[in-house]
This record gives sequence, structure tokens and C-alpha cells, in this order.
Amino acid sequence: MSASQSGDKLTVLEQLGVFVARLGMRWIGVGDMPGNNWSGGSRDDVNRLGSWLGLMSQSHADQGPEHAGYRGDLITAERYGERVARLTQRWVNAVPYETPRMTEHQARALSASLRDTDAAPSALTGA
Repeated sequence: MSASQSGDKLTVLEQLGVFVARLGMRWIGVGDMPGNNWSGGSRDDVNRLGSWLGLMSQSHADQGPEHAGYRGDLITAERYGERVARLTQRWVNAVPYETPRMTEHQARALSASLRDTDAAPSALTGA
């Protein structure tokens, strides 16, 4: 997380990806469609910074940590954590893994619903 929309976040993720490859490890990308890239988009969209390589978030430099991250960023982080956990179960326990994917239309509907309500919808689990 940083105050800039992009800043060095992508460069850091790229370098981490190189380190992962050097060590023979596995990298897990975000897996959510990019948000805030259409006329109806907003800061509360899921994956609003449009990162595929890894989790990105942005907050204002003049606000404290209690204001860090927009709702879309926080939901993206929760969805990413769930994705990492599911894939870990797959590798450790041979549990079948099905990637819960959203179409672009579903992603936009989810982002719009975040603006309409205060409660996070059940989309955290990909349902």
C-alpha cells in the first residue's frame, strides 16, 4: 500500500516474482477482474488498481492507518487471502481447487453494490 495510484508497487511485485522464480516457488496472482476502468467505476471497486500480478492498494498520505484502503481494496485483499488459502490446501492436502471467477459484468455489479450498501455482499467467497 502506498499513497500513489501506481508508484513502485508494480516494480516491487515484479521483483518479488523474480525472487519466487529463482527459488522454485509458486506465485499466486490476484485473479479478480480489474475495476475502476469504466465510466461507472469508483474507488470502491474490487481490484480497482487493476493488478493481475499481486495485491495492490492505495491510501492517502495525510491520513492515518485507520483510514487505509478503500472498501474495494479491502474486499480484494480478503478475496486474495481466500485464493491463497484454497491453493495452499490444493498443494498440501490434494484438495480439488476450482477458481471462483467473476465475469466483467459480475465484477461491475459487485462494485456497484458496494456503493449502494454499507455491508459487504457475499461476493467475498465468489458466490
